[in-house]
Amino acid sequence: MKGFIIAYKAKDANSRTILNHTLFGRIVYRNYRGRRYAYYVPGLLHDIKFARLLDSKIFVEENILNVKYDWSIFDLLGEMTHTEAERDESELSFNTGKEHWSKIVKEKGLVLREQRRKINR
Repeated sequence: MKGFIIAYKAKDANSRTILNHTLFGRIVYRNYRGRRYAYYVPGLLHDIKFARLLDSKIFVEENILNVKYDWSIFDLLGEMTHTEAERDESELSFNTGKEHWSKIVKEKGLVLREQRRKINR
């Protein structure tokens, strides 16, 4: 399967957090009337299938750099490189950002809701 390997390296711990939230999305917890809810905030890989190769390296089927987004934020947070590659599909476990977070929320036994506002694409 042809795709792209995206490697990223953040400048510091705070930059790594922001970079991961920008790519994969995040979960925000809220209490409402005694019940705890988890809100999913979408990231760039919200509906794009990816497979995690290492901690700072992912494989995507399509080039996410073609997604309409302000990529200059990644220059401020650290380095990001992408190379074209070919991988065996049977060795990889693909997820989207939403699938990844919904699994985690389900394991915690919480109710998942998606935040209304979307990222700029």
